[in-house]
Amino acid sequence: MDPEKACDKLDNLLKKRGDAVHRSRVAQPGPTPPHLVTKDELEKAIRFIKELVAATERALGGGK
Repeated sequence: MDPEKACDKLDNLLKKRGDAVHRSRVAQPGPTPPHLVTKDELEKAIRFIKELVAATERALGGGK
């Protein structure tokens, strides 16, 4: 992945994280609303961040 695309993806993840943290949950009757982040999105984000860390370590000469 090129650096610009990686930066955009990281920015989007941080925005979504901020939205989730600052989202107020008011108790309402009825079914609970779905989570802002799905399990699949979370797994993809974790994988992306691990790959980003590995690429950074390689670029700095300390990676695998």
